Amino acid sequence: MDRTRNAVERMLGALDAPAYDLGVLSERGMLPGLANLSVSGVMSRIPLLKAQNARGAHIYIRPAGEHRYTVLDDLAAESVERLSVDG
Repeated sequence: MDRTRNAVERMLGALDAPAYDLGVLSERGMLPGLANLSVSGVMSRIPLLKAQNARGAHIYIRPAGEHRYTVLDDLAAESVERLSVDG
């Protein structure tokens, strides 16, 4: 069982978008060529994402184009609670 693959599949299913952008940010900058990918395109890049993450890169997956989501990173539990209270 690959926990990463399962987590990505669940996330893509929850977002349910026609296409996705992957972000891979390392000390060298953003990795290009990871925009407007299908579900199979995202899934085929899991080995790349794992390798980059192991090197300390920041990874995100979001719907491509305009969407209603905001990416939040490195939040403490108190920050999440405050965001929830503040609406």
